[in-house]
Amino acid sequence: MRPMMKMLPYYLLSVDRVRDRDDLDLSTTTKPRDFDVRRLPPDVVPQTSKSGDCGIFVVKHLECLLADIPLTNVVDAVMQHSRDKLCVDLFYQNIEP
Repeated sequence: MRPMMKMLPYYLLSVDRVRDRDDLDLSTTTKPRDFDVRRLPPDVVPQTSKSGDCGIFVVKHLECLLADIPLTNVVDAVMQHSRDKLCVDLFYQNIEP
């Protein structure tokens, strides 16, 4: 987890729409700050019941956390739609803020 805490701020700073957000303070005076990590109990974080959906669950968790949307919106019923939408967005390079 520690390598991800160090790498992710650098990645996010390279994304224009993230870098321009006023509500994300990713940097200190000399370099990006490490992310803080906290573990949530399993009953708070939705879990997939289907094998193979873990990747799209991670993407949806990140989208919800960045947009302050409750994680309760991440459920098995929307994963196929989420996967299809992500494929189309990546193919047509439709990156939403």
